[in-house]
Order: sequence, then C-alpha cells, then structure tokens
Amino acid sequence: MFRLPEPAFRRKALVSAMMCATFPALAVAQENNPATLQVLGVDGLELGSQIRWQSEISQEQGVATTGPNAGTTIVTEQDAYAVLDLMARYDFARNWNATLNVNNVTDEKYIESLKKFGTSAQGFYGEPANASLTVSWVY
Repeated sequence: MFRLPEPAFRRKALVSAMMCATFPALAVAQENNPATLQVLGVDGLELGSQIRWQSEISQEQGVATTGPNAGTTIVTEQDAYAVLDLMARYDFARNWNATLNVNNVTDEKYIESLKKFGTSAQGFYGEPANASLTVSWVY
C-alpha cells in the first residue's frame, strides 16, 4: 500500500523480500512456496529466510524551546538498515509439524517508524532479536 508522506517526513523505500540460498546438492525450492527450501535427505525439513530492508528515514520533531539548543530544529534520523529473519519447519509425524522462527538474527537496533502529530512526535524501535517455536496439528 502506498501512502503520501507527511510534511517534514522523508521515507525513500521499504522493501520486504523473501530470500533463499539454493545449494543444488542440498536443497530444492518448494513448488507451492519458492521462499522455502526442502532439504534433500531429510524428509519433512524446510528452511527459509527473509530480509527486510528500509532506506534512511528522518522526521523533524520541532524546535527546542529551552536549554543550550533553544531555537534549534530537532531532527531524528535513521540510517538504512536490513533485518534478517530465519525459519525452520519440520514435519515430525503425520499431521504434526514444528516451526522455529528467529527474527532479527543480528539483533539490529533500528527505528521502525517516525510519526508527528501536531506539536508532538514519536518514534518506535523495532523488535530486538527474538525466537518462537510453534507446534501445529494440521487436519
């Protein structure tokens, strides 16, 4: 979805791409999901990865009214960054699978969004490295 930028807000691009390294002797891409790989010789094991990239963003936060920087425009900036997520899924029994997701593998610290509402402004950091394990029954 495309949104027009807010005044004094610059956001060049947001790209989310599913990436997989293919090793012909070790894995093959899945027909129904080319972003995952089936590991040859290990039935039921799939591997996947995702790289989320954001170009630099900046936001004018207002003008300092007190202190040594009074009268100075405050600008919050975030350089471009990339975040790597990994996934492994294993079908361990009929109708049962386990999925391990590891997000922000490199524990990149980044500002995910900057917003301005009238005279107030806010920014939110993205999630630090985290993992989840899900066991599912598929009927």
